[in-house]
Amino acid sequence: MQKYQDAIQDVHGNAIPAALVTVYVYNTLTLATIYSDNGLTVVPSSIVTTDTDGQFFFYADNGRYTLSISATNFAAELKTDITLFDQTDAGVNGLGDYGVINGNGTADNSTTVLAADAAATLVTVPAGVYNCTTVAATALDGPYNGYGQIKDSAGNKRGKFFAAIKAAPSALGNYGSVDTAFNGDLAKCQVPMEHRITGAATLGQPSSGYTYTPEAYPYFTYLYNSSGWNQSTSGNDGRTAAVAFRTKVDNYGQGDCAAYNATAFVTGTKTGSTNFLANPAASLFNGDMTAGADGVYLNPYETILKDNGFDVAAIGVVNNFNRTVVTGAKSAVWMGYRAQNSGSATCDAIFSSTGKWVTGLDFAMSSLDFGANKAAISLKGNDRIYLNNAASASGNLVADWRTTAFNGDYIVYSSALSAINFVIAGNSKLQISASQVTVASSPLAVNTGSGSNSYIRSLQTGFGLPTGTTNTASFDTATVTTTQLAQYVKGLVERIHSGTAGAHHLIGA
Repeated sequence: MQKYQDAIQDVHGNAIPAALVTVYVYNTLTLATIYSDNGLTVVPSSIVTTDTDGQFFFYADNGRYTLSISATNFAAELKTDITLFDQTDAGVNGLGDYGVINGNGTADNSTTVLAADAAATLVTVPAGVYNCTTVAATALDGPYNGYGQIKDSAGNKRGKFFAAIKAAPSALGNYGSVDTAFNGDLAKCQVPMEHRITGAATLGQPSSGYTYTPEAYPYFTYLYNSSGWNQSTSGNDGRTAAVAFRTKVDNYGQGDCAAYNATAFVTGTKTGSTNFLANPAASLFNGDMTAGADGVYLNPYETILKDNGFDVAAIGVVNNFNRTVVTGAKSAVWMGYRAQNSGSATCDAIFSSTGKWVTGLDFAMSSLDFGANKAAISLKGNDRIYLNNAASASGNLVADWRTTAFNGDYIVYSSALSAINFVIAGNSKLQISASQVTVASSPLAVNTGSGSNSYIRSLQTGFGLPTGTTNTASFDTATVTTTQLAQYVKGLVERIHSGTAGAHHLIGA
């Protein structure tokens, strides 16, 4: 006979006194026989009541039980599979219906327990720690699971779910269909779960918004954390983590070894849909985050890549695409990355970076093809490319988070001018339109290649426009007359004088 004890609390960790705990035989509505002591006093109606600290206990024979818990202002709860096992009731070599651990098993960390035979079925380990003093972890097979643990010959306890895979499965399933996916050898697979959701209204039919139905999902985890520590008041040093799922992967073999891998398939467009957003979608990861106080940090994705002193490769995010149809029906698009802000306030940057890099945006690869338009960067009219900016501290913002000083140096296509405009220190210096190039206000410096500069300055005044006959025909300098020379000079002046339509306006009256 084994004692079972537990405590009932609400989601905030507060004890629930006077809760009623009804004990049933596992997976039935048959009341179990339970005791208030070690097999002497039967508890009436198989119901125990929690004390002021929310605690309760009972004794029962070896077996599996279901607990039904109810209390005022407390949502009813089921504990669906409670396993009780007392080794002294089962004999020294067996675990009854729970599989077999060969040897004299007790939970006192002192008695030798040999590993189960490799061909054995699932072994459920009862509460306690069972030593395997002659068997290393590499020789254990399993699978083992239960409330207890086995300990290998090195003194290290194995996980409560443990199996060792040392040979390929004898058969594989066909993963293209849920009907055939589990046809393979699942002897060592710890959680071979099949979960089907069918029926048009099973997940609800909301007319707006986005609906979650965790009661219908194969996994539903709710991590509530009121613990944790932040040491620093100016950064993220000295910080704890509460994690709903923690997985560690060590790859000592070849090929890929992934912490999480998923495959998704989607079909069945919505009748009458005109946009891809109205059709079914498949996601490998999605979710939402909501702030509950000023200054908290919403951080949906972050990784740390370390070379650990080795010459390795690292790419933070890789999206592989294989698009073969580009008709774009229903506004269908493919994009490597898209940031969307639906709020009323501006976000700070679409891309931001710190540290050492060779380039910011690197599009130099020969295999990169931007199509007929060669649009490596695309901006709409009046949007600017800024230069000479700074990411300084500003107000409550510390330095090196975003641009805070726009220094008035930029390139822009001006819709008003129908020209590309180069602006320096807030002043337009150069405009390039389809018909002309305009240099504004300051002289245009032309490097002669000899280390000095020649300048075309602004309009030089004080020059009248000659009158009379113009003659720009060729002449012999040995025989030219004064009149011929004057007529030629007049032609030159007309071509650079502001008083001549269509001339180069270098001089004027």
